[in-house]
Amino acid sequence: MTAQAKKTPKKAGELDESFAEKGLINIPSESHGSTRCVVETRQGKLVYVVYQGRACWLRRAMADGSDDPGFGQQEGVTKWQFEVNTEARPTQLLAQADGKLLLIGSTGSDPFMRRVAVTRFNENGTPDLIFGTKILPFPVDPVPPEHALTTPAPVGCISADGQLLLASGYLLSSLTGSFREEVGLLHRFDASGEPDLDFGTRKVRFNGENSTIQSVDILSDNRIVVFGSLDRPDQGQSNPRPALACYTPKGELDRTFATDGYWEAGDSSRQGQMQVYEDKVIFSSSRTIDDVDNLVVNRLLADGSVDLSFNGGVAVLIDLKVPSVFPMSIAVQSDRKIVVAGITFDGQQVLFWLRISEAGVVDKGFADQGVSRYAEGYLSDGIVQRESGRIIFAADLGPYLGEKHPKVIGVQS
Repeated sequence: MTAQAKKTPKKAGELDESFAEKGLINIPSESHGSTRCVVETRQGKLVYVVYQGRACWLRRAMADGSDDPGFGQQEGVTKWQFEVNTEARPTQLLAQADGKLLLIGSTGSDPFMRRVAVTRFNENGTPDLIFGTKILPFPVDPVPPEHALTTPAPVGCISADGQLLLASGYLLSSLTGSFREEVGLLHRFDASGEPDLDFGTRKVRFNGENSTIQSVDILSDNRIVVFGSLDRPDQGQSNPRPALACYTPKGELDRTFATDGYWEAGDSSRQGQMQVYEDKVIFSSSRTIDDVDNLVVNRLLADGSVDLSFNGGVAVLIDLKVPSVFPMSIAVQSDRKIVVAGITFDGQQVLFWLRISEAGVVDKGFADQGVSRYAEGYLSDGIVQRESGRIIFAADLGPYLGEKHPKVIGVQS
């Protein structure tokens, strides 16, 4: 290549080589480290969390992916456990308008029965002593004899007035299989970390069925949208499907939303993730058609009705030509294009990301005809940077049964 020759510009959907090291933040870690979540701060910096050595390791990078040594308790890192000498698993990182950070996760030595926990950090990565750490009690305590309790990973969101909504749940089942109760739970805390006693603990059961919560977000009028799945068994077999519920700011079911406060998919499928953007509810799932998983993307209006401007009001189905698809992240660009990312499985576990236009059409100018199948690994989270529009993923690269390496990935938009 001559000095005057120009490099071929990277197209949307490919790694942005101006980010970090040719598109990757290569995170130093011991074996089995895993990048679980990432968030953009008010200053446009990136804070990400690695689960490593039974603890949460928080680090911060500049907007371009370069190191930010001014963050953390030591050498650019905050190592955190919600309880001393007790395993801490990170789930989600939220950035407040004032720059403070909320780490949502779980604590406990049992891999299946863990308590929900949240810690607030100052902008520089040191613990915020005012909010501190909140650890919720087990939702069922004591567990009845001959029963088992399982707790899913918690998630949350921050309202415009700075309140924290924390979503969790539990599965209580008998060892014989004759009893099964699965319920989502909502809690709310004020800006100083005090629980909202008027809101209390709200149980979420989509249309009265066994339910799990996957995402929670807020509409512009402060109504609460909860996304997850319900399970309505068919002839004794599990029959899950994505579902939504909407609540007033006081925590009461908003019966004007969709059908008497609830929306549910018409077909059995696995839920993915949900985001509210400009008062539209956008969510992903996967549905098996002829033994092949299809990625499904829906968009609803704030009243729970279908958005007719999105694919004529019907769900977008994308065949990724693999038996299994697991959508893990959904994010919306400033031009209202929708980026969905996750993993596919066909003997190998591979990261994918794709883009859909505001009108609900696969963006053929993105990656390879709209879809990037990047590399073996696992993807946990994704966002879009406000200033540059760059797409950011929290992921681990490596073979399904082999050692993986934690990364933050930057992708051209």
